[in-house]
Amino acid sequence: MDDQFDPSEAFMLAVAVASAMPMSPEYHRLRRLIKEPEGFFAREGPIFKQVWAANLTEVEIKYLFEVAHKQLERAIKAKVAALQRELDKLNQVLARGFREVGHEDPEDLKGDVCQLVSQRWNHESAVEEMTGRKVIGRHLG
Repeated sequence: MDDQFDPSEAFMLAVAVASAMPMSPEYHRLRRLIKEPEGFFAREGPIFKQVWAANLTEVEIKYLFEVAHKQLERAIKAKVAALQRELDKLNQVLARGFREVGHEDPEDLKGDVCQLVSQRWNHESAVEEMTGRKVIGRHLG
């Protein structure tokens, strides 16, 4: 049997202990703020200042970490779903032909081409910001 320290087990133990311990009002206030959308707590100052200024136990901090982690995971999943819907719509445009675009005049389509390129650049910039690597459009497909 392996007696090595497993950080995930320690974290789960801390969460179990936390559920048996009463949490401070400061913990509950921060937990509520972590779940709110950006800008909700602007009058109270930035979230990072509130977290750093809070007098919390180690268990409370670990539990807030778990709450923040789950909220980030939900947000990323929502973004992935929204991007998939956008991709599906984009694929439908080509499948249905130019009548879907609403512009059959070549001059109007020039504007559409420019708009598509601009949108692609925006997505590439977002990917670069997330990954730290430059995305080169011609290598995507």
